[in-house]
Amino acid sequence: AARPRVLLLSARNGDALAAGREQLAQHLDRHHAGQHGEAWFADAAYTTQVGRRQHGERYAVVAADAAQAAALLRAPDARAVSGRAQQTATVLLFPGQGSQRIGMAAQLYRACTPFRHAFDEVEALVSAELDTSLKTLLWSDQPYHAQRLKQTAFAQPALFAVEYALARTLMAAGIRPAALLGHSLGEVTAAAVAGVFTLADAARIVVLRGRLMQSAAPGAMLAVQAASDRVAAFLAQDVAQGVEIAAINSPRQTVLAGPEDAIGALAARLKADGYPHARLETSHAFHSAAMEPVLAAFEQALAACTLRAPEIPVLSNVSGAWLSAEQATSPAYWAAQIRQPVRFADCARALAEVGGGRAVLIEAGPGQTLSGLLRANHIPAPMQVCAVLDGAAGGDGDDAQTREYSGLLLACARAWSVGNAIDWRLFDEGERPQRTVLPAYPFQRRPYWIDPAPPQATATQGAAAACTAPVASDAATAPASLPQADAPAAEANPIEAVVAALYSEFLGVATVDPDASFFALGGNSLVAVQLVARLRGMFQVDIPLRGLYQSNSVRAIAALVAEQLIAQGPVA
Repeated sequence: AARPRVLLLSARNGDALAAGREQLAQHLDRHHAGQHGEAWFADAAYTTQVGRRQHGERYAVVAADAAQAAALLRAPDARAVSGRAQQTATVLLFPGQGSQRIGMAAQLYRACTPFRHAFDEVEALVSAELDTSLKTLLWSDQPYHAQRLKQTAFAQPALFAVEYALARTLMAAGIRPAALLGHSLGEVTAAAVAGVFTLADAARIVVLRGRLMQSAAPGAMLAVQAASDRVAAFLAQDVAQGVEIAAINSPRQTVLAGPEDAIGALAARLKADGYPHARLETSHAFHSAAMEPVLAAFEQALAACTLRAPEIPVLSNVSGAWLSAEQATSPAYWAAQIRQPVRFADCARALAEVGGGRAVLIEAGPGQTLSGLLRANHIPAPMQVCAVLDGAAGGDGDDAQTREYSGLLLACARAWSVGNAIDWRLFDEGERPQRTVLPAYPFQRRPYWIDPAPPQATATQGAAAACTAPVASDAATAPASLPQADAPAAEANPIEAVVAALYSEFLGVATVDPDASFFALGGNSLVAVQLVARLRGMFQVDIPLRGLYQSNSVRAIAALVAEQLIAQGPVA
């Protein structure tokens, strides 16, 4: 199967981006019809990554050939992403036990050298502690290994190895996570990525954690579609003896853990009362009193490790808040983390503050369990969620052997689309792509009035002079708080200076590039309405709101104001 590649496209505004997409699609159509091969397509992808200036409005596709890329440029599906470059944080998510599956990451291991190197490093350490080959366990087609992977003693080390290697690959590509969030075992992975544990200690601790938890008394777990306070009322009933809340995943999902018989009886009572619920595929009652007999041994093992404060902020499942240095370096905390309920809903609320509510959340593990839970917690709309190994990135009809690699590229493309710098050379796989000829930037042509400079004043010159009159005459009435933006052309054009200062005031930026897009600087439709109203009041001109969407740089808006003033004629 042809290896998927990322094609990047950016422009200063939406119209230019749309024109650029069609231009590139037509160019790809011509070369595909000319039977140019995979090498040319690799060159084309490489050229879009390194041979173009990157602007604010962005679009990216993950495709295996020119025809597929052209189709995605015209009609996006799950293999295409778009965004606006601005201050956006990136968060890595690590799922817990239950998300593992036989064959996970096998495609990615074969296709992606950086992931392969990262996985080999952690797999060697984990396999040595596990006394079995993790690769054989994960990627064998024997039913025996599929059954072993369901066991806690094997599931947790396997998940840790895949998640840790994924995180290292994403970070090697240039992603710098602002925060990390894991669920149960996933919090341990997050702590290892954040530097709380050394990799060797983490491998040893994760294997021990799985063994100890599996050695506990058998039990069962039940997910209930109800708020924790409603579920708590059922726990007071006799049939629920020994059942506890093991996780609060969202405002409407609570997980219970306890003895098999009690869970069965409680499930029947919930069904009778109309509460949707589902048994979890586990043989133990995690995050409940059933775990207490193993805590001392786990804490003792942790005492032999060197624990450090996290270098990247990590959310605590125990408190639902940010993991403190004191907690991170406490063996007792990590032992309690096995026993205490997972407060994921509280973690989701804390996560909503990252990046001011503007972030890309990448699930670095199999499936999209945490992606779904975060959506159930109603995270802010500017937060985008994507999963690397969910199997959807390949699209219908794609070769199944490339889907995980496509998912990794797509996660990086989504981070790039909102402003993250990605080192795409990491995915060259030993190739030496060359720059090739691609369509030029689709400039949006528009006329501008150029004032003549005759020896004596003319009516046009008088009108042009009048353009600056509002700036001078309104100086006393202009807001005292109007900032002085640092714009290169401000000294030569007083209208541009005022527009730049307004951008600075409304967008909260000290330095304004006169050619930067209003939206790339952080503007939105609400701020656009306020800015246009201020411009109309200051200059007494009729600037349509759509003008800010079509020409939204300081220079373009200043030119629009000047045109309007000149059109009004001389001022008496």
